[in-house]
Amino acid sequence: MGWINYVKVFNKEKPKKRESWFDPLHINYHWDAVDQMIEKAMQNPSTVKIAKMVESAWLKQWLDREKSPSDAFRFLYLNNAGEQTLASPKFKTWAKYLNDFNQRYPDRKETMIDGIRTDYIDINLIPMLYAAQKDPRTKKLAINLQNALVNKCLVAKEKPADLTWRFSTVTNAEEMIQRYVKKLDAMSTNTS
Repeated sequence: MGWINYVKVFNKEKPKKRESWFDPLHINYHWDAVDQMIEKAMQNPSTVKIAKMVESAWLKQWLDREKSPSDAFRFLYLNNAGEQTLASPKFKTWAKYLNDFNQRYPDRKETMIDGIRTDYIDINLIPMLYAAQKDPRTKKLAINLQNALVNKCLVAKEKPADLTWRFSTVTNAEEMIQRYVKKLDAMSTNTS
């Protein structure tokens, strides 16, 4: 915190020459290096606060530069997390970024399911969501994302037979397809 305190004092004493405590970090280090610093600092209780400050400043910079949530997903390496994506602490960071982005840029809103689908095709997404359902910390989110995926299929007017063929090799896809068929039937009953 020495550097941050130094910058605060400097800015107070020289308000016309204000400096950012974060600029030297982002100018001198690529995101990979900063990400590693944040991860390391998060492991030590005495440095968690500074890690969160750095992460918050970096995400604010992404927002200021209008980085899409899909880009942020990749920058946080969630595209490589596989079945652990939703359980990753970085997923919470990304979800907050997604929310902040959507609030700041309402004309460019992105849904969570669309952001994830940018990097995970559905045959990889379905097992991820089922794995997340087994974890009490991510169960509710996984169910909500499964419902969002089913709704995407409804909007696209997917045929149940096409879904069955496309996901024939995907473990646990049958339950999602049955849920889709049930919703499709309910919709056709309501319109009849």
